[in-house]
Amino acid sequence: MSGMDNKTLIGYPMHGGPNQQWEFIPSGRGYIIRCVRRSKEGHPLYLTTETGLHDNAAIVASPYPVTWEVEQTDEGIRISWPNTDFVFDLADWGSKAAGTKIQLMRLKPGEHCQLWHYTRCAPA
Repeated sequence: MSGMDNKTLIGYPMHGGPNQQWEFIPSGRGYIIRCVRRSKEGHPLYLTTETGLHDNAAIVASPYPVTWEVEQTDEGIRISWPNTDFVFDLADWGSKAAGTKIQLMRLKPGEHCQLWHYTRCAPA
């Protein structure tokens, strides 16, 4: 999550700060994804989409939780909106440039820009 606005979800080199740490909270058949960093007002921030379900919809942090499907594959995890083929995608075909937008896109099997890796952290 951008450290500048506490809202925009972006790719950025790993530094281990609280805005790069996420908790996956079981919710029904999926997970609520909560950032360890809180809003300036002190409330939790959860991943959602701001503009509905469509290609290029930005993933943002919001005080309102939603449930995501999380699938473990041999190559990483895939995060999707339940019962759709919309998945988290690192824009520009997985650009390594700091600040690259994380967005929803339709699943393209085999695309590494739609797979994610995690490192377990100590509990917050």
